[in-house]
Amino acid sequence: MEALRARAEAGDQKAQSQLAERKQYQVRATVKSYRKMREDALNGDPIAKERYEKTLAMRREAYHAKKREQTA
Repeated sequence: MEALRARAEAGDQKAQSQLAERKQYQVRATVKSYRKMREDALNGDPIAKERYEKTLAMRREAYHAKKREQTA
């Protein structure tokens, strides 16, 4: 992965496209996982509900930290 990043930064088009594909794959996997967790939480799974609540709390905290940083 490090070598691929180094090649992409050096201007290798093939390496840049491979990095873009990997990022796209990771984004899709993350969204799929999040949606499944949310759906399971809404359907009453107690473990998924706890994970979902923690995720929402982390997102809220990140949002407020970013806002505090912007206004400072």
